[in-house]
Amino acid sequence: MKRQTASRGNRYLLGLGTGYGYNIISILVGFWLTPFILSIITREEMGVVSLASSVIAWGTIVYIGAPAALNLQLSRQAEHPDIDQISRLLSTGLLVQIILSLLVLAVGLLV
Repeated sequence: MKRQTASRGNRYLLGLGTGYGYNIISILVGFWLTPFILSIITREEMGVVSLASSVIAWGTIVYIGAPAALNLQLSRQAEHPDIDQISRLLSTGLLVQIILSLLVLAVGLLV
């Protein structure tokens, strides 16, 4: 029996849907937990939580393009893999991620 594979469009829509689903669930959980958190912590602790959340949000915004670019380049290597090229792509992706993380950390520490 021949196994059917999902088309590229179906896989794209599945990935897009799960990404949006994750974001929606995260937002809903955050809204649900906020009243509980505010009733437990003090004003100063809320300031620290707010600052940490802001730094994490900036990290997410800065980091948004690196994995997508790496996935695109690696998917181009799928048909005819070149180990040297894949190694260069992965090491460059890791270096970009480290630099962006350090940049966000430095901005967070300055704030």
